[in-house]
Amino acid sequence: MLSEQDRLNEIEPLERRALAIREKVLGPEHPDTVRSSAGLGWVLAKQGHYDEAEPIYRRAIAIVRKVDESLIQLTLDAQLGALLFEKQGKPLEALPYYREAADVLDRLFAYTGSGKLPEEARYTFLEQYAYVYPALIGLLLQLHEQDPKAGYDREILAVASRNQSRIFSELLRQADVKIFAADPTFVDLKNRRELLEQRLSLLREKYATVPISAANADSQRAAFSEQIKQAESELQALEQRLWKDYPRFMELVQPRPVTVDDLQKRLLRPGEALLGVVVLPKRTVVLVITPEHFLLHPVDLSEQNLADRIRQIRQSLKQPGQQVNTDLLAKLDPAILHDLYQNLFAAPVEEALKGAKQVLVVAAGPLYSLPLELLVTTYGETEQKAFKKAKARAYGSSPEQALLGEYATLSYLGDRYRFSYLPSLSALVSQRDYPKKPVPIQRELIAFADPIFGMEAAEATAEPASTYSPATQATLRGLDRSGANPTLNRLPHTADEVNDIAHLFTDQPAPYLRDAAQEHTAKDLAKASTLQGLRYLIFATHGLLGGEFLQVKTALETQPMPIPDRPLPVLPKEERAQPALALTLVGNRL
Repeated sequence: MLSEQDRLNEIEPLERRALAIREKVLGPEHPDTVRSSAGLGWVLAKQGHYDEAEPIYRRAIAIVRKVDESLIQLTLDAQLGALLFEKQGKPLEALPYYREAADVLDRLFAYTGSGKLPEEARYTFLEQYAYVYPALIGLLLQLHEQDPKAGYDREILAVASRNQSRIFSELLRQADVKIFAADPTFVDLKNRRELLEQRLSLLREKYATVPISAANADSQRAAFSEQIKQAESELQALEQRLWKDYPRFMELVQPRPVTVDDLQKRLLRPGEALLGVVVLPKRTVVLVITPEHFLLHPVDLSEQNLADRIRQIRQSLKQPGQQVNTDLLAKLDPAILHDLYQNLFAAPVEEALKGAKQVLVVAAGPLYSLPLELLVTTYGETEQKAFKKAKARAYGSSPEQALLGEYATLSYLGDRYRFSYLPSLSALVSQRDYPKKPVPIQRELIAFADPIFGMEAAEATAEPASTYSPATQATLRGLDRSGANPTLNRLPHTADEVNDIAHLFTDQPAPYLRDAAQEHTAKDLAKASTLQGLRYLIFATHGLLGGEFLQVKTALETQPMPIPDRPLPVLPKEERAQPALALTLVGNRL
């Protein structure tokens, strides 16, 4: 209560009393005692008493490492790292604590999988602590600029690879569990590993909570300590076997950071380059790796500035909720496209990319939604005059050239490179180290097109909109595309598109059109293994970016992983959904 009122000087004596009581009753190594230490360190740091807070944090971390209270350790490491780096200007002293915080976060996220926590809770937890990665990268960037030859630039790449597309890695892991489900050896090893993890967690909790007043407290702790060592040894041996026999599964359960050496020596092919972008709150870092070279190039472009520019570009590309609007396209300013090119690609980045025929892109943040091919490479006075002249001819009283022809006068980055986009570096590892086995083609094509959306559904079904099912109405209300009318326009030409493609093949089923373009149909085909051995699967429909659709979630009733100074936040009832494809919104099987 006092914290909410910012009455820090009144909190401090209460924290000191709580710590003294817990040390006396519970002992110095009890998790609750460590929480009190964390609380005292926090309030001292908030008051600016850094020299007094620092040793309290260090003692608490030394204790929590022994009792393995990972969540408390994560919080303490991050708080001490921030105190040393941001408040005291000691980046080298802060580095090991930030490194440890990132390691603990990786371990906790991996441990909470396999159904131990609801997926929503896992990602809420990850989102709450994800600041650890950019904080560590920002610290490494400062150290690199102070000492460019110390290897901090290489560590930045490795840390960035750990903070990319957790969802992608999780989907791969879950798919592998299904693939190996028929292998009794794998199932036995996986189950034994999970049981050992649970046993270790329980033993560590018992060790940490032995009452200090117990007559045989020391002997109890010694017994638990011996059992912990034995369980750790068994787990290590079991995981070594999993790494040997099922490395792909372990790579996803305990993902190793992707390094510059990995990329240069075994992942990148001749003529390929990898372009990575790390977006920090105040800066952007561009990384270029080829088989021969490695470049780290920081740019003074904040996350908010980058997001604002990309939002301007995307608003011109497509009117939210509607088909492409040529009037808006004509307002796309080449100066913004050129400015972004200069920030992200101008020397020395393009020099490092020289000779690359294929550029593999691992973007970040707002850059996920920008096709880099669109960036304008040259826009000086000559190009500006040519653009304006062509535009005047196209929009004059007697247009002499095609609409939007002025954009053909520009030079684009897509003219120089062939880009491929990856959700993460782990995706490249998956593709190159564990390629899918060839599957005989059993069917050439399955296609979905021209679904029924919104109000136009009433015409197609002869039903008034009021008879939509509650699920359909809720879905339509969930559309949130920059404040546009929450409907999706019909795409009739997509039916022509997939029919033309289907005519290229013989003996293929007709495309699923209109009312037949149902979500349940796609899922039924998958369940029936019809999609196995399929060469082309086409969804010709609207796509929604993450954030353009709202979905209703049930709030968690429990706080499964409390932290020292506050509980995990309850999930909001309404949250932004992942990217989606829109299929027919009417029918009996929504």
